[in-house]
Amino acid sequence: MKKSIIIFLLAIVFGLVGCDNTTKESVNKQPMETTTAANNEVNSKEKTTSNDNEKSSDNNKVSFNDKSNNTNQESKKQEYKAKLDNIELGFKGFNDANATTNDMYQEACKEHKQWDDALNEIYGVLKAQLPASDMKKLQNEELQWIKDRDAKAKKDAEEMAGGTMEKVLFQGSLANSTKERCYVLVEKYMK
Repeated sequence: MKKSIIIFLLAIVFGLVGCDNTTKESVNKQPMETTTAANNEVNSKEKTTSNDNEKSSDNNKVSFNDKSNNTNQESKKQEYKAKLDNIELGFKGFNDANATTNDMYQEACKEHKQWDDALNEIYGVLKAQLPASDMKKLQNEELQWIKDRDAKAKKDAEEMAGGTMEKVLFQGSLANSTKERCYVLVEKYMK
């Protein structure tokens, strides 16, 4: 009897958590659409103003562009945080308990690839945003991070050296390190 009650309560909790994730996604999408619409409206107003008075609009454009760039940059940072959060939510549903080792390995590879693709996309955006000196610093930092990530994955996999779980732990560690790096790059460097 106690087991059925516990199972029933767990089912309700998981159901509520599933409903909650949908709400967060729709809430995250709404501000992005609103920001884009607001930017389009402001850009249209800027064009109208520049036709009315060239001298005053030249002065206003400098400060407007600064504000517009800040809004776009902030929304870029928010956009990528939301993307990363969505990737993370996509992997929450995988159940290791009923999976074979091969299933876990495939899932870890899939997760690592998705985080690596996100990292490459973020890196591309940063290439366009950062000055050359900062980009050079970031490149050196990335090379060191790759060495550290691989060493950590190897160390984590040694726990099950020779076992069937070794490759799962290795891929899982790569995925986790890459995920963490994505968040660090967005938070630290993205404007």
